[in-house]
This record gives sequence, structure tokens and C-alpha cells, in this order.
Amino acid sequence: AGLMAVEAQAVGWNKQQVMDANARSFAQWYADHLQSQPVSDQAVMNHLRLFFQSQRGDKFKPYDQFTEAHKGTVAGYEHPGRSSTEPMFLVFPSYFEKVVCKGLDLKTVIAVLRGLDLLVLGANKAPTKQFHVPGSDNRNVGFYAIKQAILLA
Repeated sequence: AGLMAVEAQAVGWNKQQVMDANARSFAQWYADHLQSQPVSDQAVMNHLRLFFQSQRGDKFKPYDQFTEAHKGTVAGYEHPGRSSTEPMFLVFPSYFEKVVCKGLDLKTVIAVLRGLDLLVLGANKAPTKQFHVPGSDNRNVGFYAIKQAILLA
């Protein structure tokens, strides 16, 4: 239709401007189409694995170095695990939901982690778990506890 309008001199555009407008329109439609598609479990895992591999040294402190001053400056902590549990990443809930899962549906991410047994569940199977804070008598903090096996999954 645009090319016909150019040929009939009904608009002040040239053929290249019409083709460019069509290309932009298609690109926008395609981007919107991709966003509406469900994300595969493998895509979720690739996203998470890349995050933990690339941010492990910078955004995670050893758990024994817990301090309130870290909140908002780090993603969380690396917990060494105990004799009966494996090492894990403890991620502050707000950081996990806003940064780690950015661009993904939180419920989907939690379902994928649960399905692969990589999320350590809290009381009543909640997705976050309470951990005793080092250096305090009775203070607990809630984290998303992700098994470090995610690095190999």
C-alpha cells in the first residue's frame, strides 16, 4: 500500500522510506511476539547459571562475613554448607527478585529451581529460608538458598 501511494504521488515519501517504515514495524512486532512466548526451562537455567558464574567473586561474600552494611551492596553470601548439606548461594530476596530474575517470571524461576532440586526450601515449603546470622545471638535473615550445583547444572 505504501509503495502504491508513492507511485501515485499521494504521499511525500520515497520507496526507501516506505521500506524502512515497514522494516521498523516488523521488527517491533517481532520483538513483542518474542516477549509473549514462554521461556523454556533451559533458557531460565542458562540465565541463572551465567549470573552465578559471572557474579560469584564480586557479588557474594563469605557467610561468616555477614554484616548489615552489605545489604544493598552485595547479592548475598556463599554458605559453605554443613556436613549434611552442600554449599549454597544465599541471595537477598529483593536482589533475587529484581536483579537475578530480571526479564524472567519469578514463579517460573522458582518452579525450575524446585524441579531441579536446586532451591533449598524454607518452612512450609516457602521459597525463602531463614538462616541464623553470624555474630548474633538469635537473629535470622531470609534468603533464597540456591545450591552451588547450579554452576554445573
